[in-house]
Amino acid sequence: RWLSTLLLLAALAAAGCTNFWVADIAVNQGNEAQISDFDKVSLGMSQKKVRALLGPPQTRWELEEEIWIYYYQRRDAKTDERLSGQITFADGKVSKIEKLDPRGGSE
Repeated sequence: RWLSTLLLLAALAAAGCTNFWVADIAVNQGNEAQISDFDKVSLGMSQKKVRALLGPPQTRWELEEEIWIYYYQRRDAKTDERLSGQITFADGKVSKIEKLDPRGGSE
């Protein structure tokens, strides 16, 4: 009999704890400062200056031109913010600057 009482108490305790506490944890990816400084990048700027301003890119492609992509995402219970930007280099200098819409395409 004491075993069934113990099992009943354990089941009630487990059921009561499932909604007892819900964590609201913010999840950040990327570097917020990079996105805020993105507007300081200008055409003709060297890769060295861009890296000093924004840090290393999260993604880097080397095709005919070199492309650096920066992104920032913040998600919590109240916010789902996504920002990203792409910088294209030709001959080591900025040739194109794009802020990207996270739903696809550019602004």
